[in-house]
Amino acid sequence: MRVIALTRIILGVLLINPYFCQGSVVRIVNGTDASAGQFPYVVSLRYFQLHECGGSIIGASWILTAAHCIYSDYVNVLTILYGSINLRNGESPEANTAEVAIAYIHENYVASGRYENDIGLLYLRQPIQFSRYAQPIPLPALGAKTPSQEDATLVGWGYPQSDVMQVMEVLQFVTLTIFTDDVCMNYHGENYSTISHICAGTTGGGKGQCSGDSGGPLTVDDIQYGIVSWSDKPCATTPGVLTRVASFREWIYVTTGI
Repeated sequence: MRVIALTRIILGVLLINPYFCQGSVVRIVNGTDASAGQFPYVVSLRYFQLHECGGSIIGASWILTAAHCIYSDYVNVLTILYGSINLRNGESPEANTAEVAIAYIHENYVASGRYENDIGLLYLRQPIQFSRYAQPIPLPALGAKTPSQEDATLVGWGYPQSDVMQVMEVLQFVTLTIFTDDVCMNYHGENYSTISHICAGTTGGGKGQCSGDSGGPLTVDDIQYGIVSWSDKPCATTPGVLTRVASFREWIYVTTGI
């Protein structure tokens, strides 16, 4: 959420995430353990087999995520884990994984300021074999209105709170409210874009996105309307900001045919 600020030395390679300087990565705060197959569209983006971000299956060969989750120089070591709620995948980390062939970052993504157009797509080398544990999530139609003041479901493996620097082993979910643009602007001011963003949380805070949830989906009635982008810290003190999927349906269609 201003997210995934991770600096990692992995296998002797230094990965520097620009969001580290913002102090803001994105577990779900006060979430609940998911059950196997409950959210079959959710995936884990992994660099060197370590969880970095969430994402969603939108087609057999396509993953939707946040632009800031994509390190262009390291796509060759980027894989996705699908069909599992456990990051260790039953101690079989190579099962249910797919390699990424091509990564697409929105051409107008801005990695500073308001972090507008924070959306990316991953094309897989091997298509996912759909099952009850791995299924695509529908997207809103082009020009569809994003629901507001309605219950939405956020899922991810992110930090349980800002000062717990460890992602969750088991997928978490939480019910949030998508707030109106006016409410979101009251919280975030000029950092909020009514075209690029939506925001979601709970009245009074205490539940929401945190580090490690970036790129993950927010859904209403099994349609994905949001992609976790950034949040204020400590986590869940204000509504989290997500990319407004409906604003990018044409870009998604042109890139994927979906």
